[in-house]
Amino acid sequence: MGTVVHFKQSRCPLLPSELQNERALAEALDRLTKTKLWTAVGHLQTALMGAEKIRDRLPAGPVKDDFEQKLAALIRHLSHLREQVEQL
Repeated sequence: MGTVVHFKQSRCPLLPSELQNERALAEALDRLTKTKLWTAVGHLQTALMGAEKIRDRLPAGPVKDDFEQKLAALIRHLSHLREQVEQL
């Protein structure tokens, strides 16, 4: 399922070797987090593509108009999320 990382809680300064290990763990955790976020963005993009196919099959009318408005809002939110993940 995943890796559990326990960070050492200490009241005294870390030794250089401990500090190096902590940095390595932090960098590994950062890479893992970014990978998970990009995976989530990919899943959301796939879901939006499915929603676009559903929209294309809807008959013209108020239901389709409402669906299109909500879909457009989701696309804007996904774009914003993608920008935030890129900044990490």
